[in-house]
Parts: sequence; C-alpha cells; structure tokens
Amino acid sequence: MNNKKTLALALLSSMALSSLAQAAGPNCLNVGYAGGGIISPTQPACPAAVLKSLSNSNQFPDIFAVTPAKTLGICYLSQAPIQATIGITPVLVTTSSAWTNDYLTFVAVPDDLTEPAELATVVTEWVISEAQHPHKALGNLYTHDTINLTTGVELDLIVGGTGRYDGAHGALQLQSYPAGPTDIGIASINGAICVPSDH
Repeated sequence: MNNKKTLALALLSSMALSSLAQAAGPNCLNVGYAGGGIISPTQPACPAAVLKSLSNSNQFPDIFAVTPAKTLGICYLSQAPIQATIGITPVLVTTSSAWTNDYLTFVAVPDDLTEPAELATVVTEWVISEAQHPHKALGNLYTHDTINLTTGVELDLIVGGTGRYDGAHGALQLQSYPAGPTDIGIASINGAICVPSDH
C-alpha cells in the first residue's frame, strides 16, 4: 500500500477513535446495541435503487461524483433490523451499503496489530425508526466505513444525515461475525451521534 493510503487510513482511524472517546456532550447522543442485525450480500450485483439512493444523498461525492463511480458492484442490505438505542430512545436500524474500490491489504502497526489485515472501504445509508413505532421514521445517517475483514471490527465516520440527524457527525464502532455462508451478524455497536446546536 502506498504512503498516501497508509496516511489516510491512519488519519481515518484516529479521527474515528477520537470521536468515540468523547462522551456525549450537549448535542451528542451515545449509541448502544440492543440486539439483532443481519446483513446479506445482494446477488448478482448492487441494486440500482441502492446506488441511486446513496448517490442522491450527496454525502459521498468522492465515490459518486466521478466517472465511473468508485464502486465494486458489491452491496449488503439488512435482512433483520438492528435493535439499538440512541440516547434514551430505542430504535430500529436498517442499512444499505456499497463497497468501494479502495480495497486494501496491509500489515498494520503498532506491534500488537502485526497480522496482515484486509480492509474494505464502504459507504452506508442507515434508516432509523422508533422501535415502538417502526413506521415512524426518525431520519437517515450516512457513513464512510473502514472494515477490517480479518477481525470484523468496523469504524464508521458519520458524514451527514436527514430528519432528526440532519447535519450529523460523529463515529460508530461495530463488531460483526459470520452468520452463515454469506450473511453477517452484528455483535455490538458503540459511539456517538452529534447534531448541530439548533436541532
């Protein structure tokens, strides 16, 4: 991997971990995991509607405002919603994700991370609704994700949102596990969502 990509990855991880380390402030809400969550790959390719929704969000110009778009044709969709809490509110979350062509293999540092790690970079739309009223949408979140395919650890940088999460920023860390031949299960989520002070 070239030095620019190494530096970019290090900065991404540093920013995400820094955001996670900051306790929820006046305009930030802690995110917790309450159960569930299965995602599956789409076959044989990404549905056009998924790519259109991600592109039309205008949150990922580095991926979609180029020709051709920097996608691999690999997408994952929720098959069972994630049960979570945002602040004190129980929510249900479904996601749609597209893998980008910034797929990297490198030897991580420092010394306690010396095993080769395969990294996938992904863009994701999170659709969030109230758990007690699933048809009541609260808003969407949009994240730039780095997934360590060796460990299942995922760092997601929040780049924007809609509805209650308009203008959101922050970061999330997920742990996943194999839930079948191709399915992925969610084991944990933690992080913080911050919104502008006028919300």
